[in-house]
Amino acid sequence: MDTKTKIKGLFGQKIQIAVPSYQRAYSWTVGDEKAGQVDQFLEDIREHDVNKTYYLGHFLFEKDPVFDYKYYVIDGQQRLTTTVIFMSCLIRELQQRNITSIDEESVEEITETYLIHHNRYKFETVVADAVFFEQRIIQLNPETVRDSNRKSLKLLDEADHFFAEKMRSFSFDELRKMYHILSNAMITTFVMEGDDAKLLATQIFAFQNDRGKALTQLEKLKAYCMHQMYRYAEPEQVLSKISVLEDHFSQIYANVESLKTPEDQVLTWHCQAFTSGWGDAFSCIKYDFAKEEDKKLWILNFVHELSNTYKLMLKFESLEQGHECRLVADIFYLDKTSTAPLILKLLHYNKLRDNDFEVLRAVEKILFKLRFTIGDFRTNRLISLTKKYNGTEESLLPDLYHAVNNGFQENWDFNGACRQYFTSISYHYRGDIKYVLYKYENYLRRQNKEPELSPDECSNIFETRAKNLENTLDHITPQDPDFTTYSDDFKAKFLHDIGNLTLMTWSNNSSKSNHDPADPGIRDRYDSVFRAQKEIFHTLCQDGQWGEEQIRARKKKIIDFVIAQWGL
Repeated sequence: MDTKTKIKGLFGQKIQIAVPSYQRAYSWTVGDEKAGQVDQFLEDIREHDVNKTYYLGHFLFEKDPVFDYKYYVIDGQQRLTTTVIFMSCLIRELQQRNITSIDEESVEEITETYLIHHNRYKFETVVADAVFFEQRIIQLNPETVRDSNRKSLKLLDEADHFFAEKMRSFSFDELRKMYHILSNAMITTFVMEGDDAKLLATQIFAFQNDRGKALTQLEKLKAYCMHQMYRYAEPEQVLSKISVLEDHFSQIYANVESLKTPEDQVLTWHCQAFTSGWGDAFSCIKYDFAKEEDKKLWILNFVHELSNTYKLMLKFESLEQGHECRLVADIFYLDKTSTAPLILKLLHYNKLRDNDFEVLRAVEKILFKLRFTIGDFRTNRLISLTKKYNGTEESLLPDLYHAVNNGFQENWDFNGACRQYFTSISYHYRGDIKYVLYKYENYLRRQNKEPELSPDECSNIFETRAKNLENTLDHITPQDPDFTTYSDDFKAKFLHDIGNLTLMTWSNNSSKSNHDPADPGIRDRYDSVFRAQKEIFHTLCQDGQWGEEQIRARKKKIIDFVIAQWGL
């Protein structure tokens, strides 16, 4: 393989380029509001002067030790994959127009150069995406439907649709120009082979990423771990140890494709939970690594546990939606940032089972008191407690129980400051007060032995409900009434008080507008499946009005519930 060549020179060789399983899958995007990497790829080619050399960057390959024709792309796979998709769409478009050649090159020759030659595919993507890629891109079948929701498959699909749609609008001269620019694009390549190939690959990959998306922290970690393994493992064990790491990263990337959570966020949570260091993920890793005597064993154990964390994230995201454990969803609603590492660690030790949720109940109470308070409480030591936790109740529960009543500083009036938030102030109109009303609604439902609201019915943060069914925070007597004029005292003390706030669907909220809640046509809308609204309905029927007295009475009911529920 030449060190300096053109794209058509690279693909024109009798070689096969493949993406190894331990590399990330396709990740380039088609933009919405702003251009993605695929858009930019096309735009760069379209705007380039055909008389000037186009440089597509540097590519790093590792030669297969068994098959002389096979090369694994270590750096540059996003650009190469996008190039192959572009050529596939171009070939399909030319065939659609019954065009048989571009200047001296036949469409058949272009196909053999970039897609398939003598029944051998010129480019292979990761195994999990191979069937779709082969059928849609290599075999030129635009009707191929992806059979899973893997993110990389979706991105491959979108890139293919993007190029195909754009090319339909281009003239043949435009297509010819872009083909010549891309096929004649200059590139540099570096090929590694032999015993030191992987060592060179990890060193170069960590510092070489000249085009496309920046390396993620996870990709940098992979290179770092492999490089350190080469430094510290015995020569006769290096390849076997590296093979173990590659297997772990293959599993990690397979799970990344099924997750909604960004891969680097998972890495951060893992380091917050399982390392003793502080700061960003790499700082934590390097801190612990420097202290270890058996560094190769530490790397193997760390990557093994990291792989397990990415697997556990599938369970984590299910818990987040409250389908199996409402308490986890409640905790994430209150503060996901400081609690996600703890939930991951509880999953690691298999502690979220058999309804043994003492830890979660304690954490929820702490977060509630940190959020709804008149105190200036800025210390949150949940990450510290997570690091200390070793899977035993003794390493976590006593500290949590202490924090439930005292917070994280001895001079805090933790319970009192939370209680006063509800009793001493009269302005509660803020988005997160929905959480209090959601818990109050479920309290009333339990009293009546009725099914409780799910967490997403409170917040709709999981986008599982239609807009007209989404619950919103609303005033019972409206902010801008069309039936009276409020006094300044009423506005200050009652209008935005929790006693005058309720959960209500968008459609119901819109229909009652700014009218008097005691008006029979509006009053009857409170006779709903919501138990808290039924309370309001009965009050309106009994008193015939909604004013200061009714707001005070409702506030007292909610405060009594809050004091009992959160031990104030």
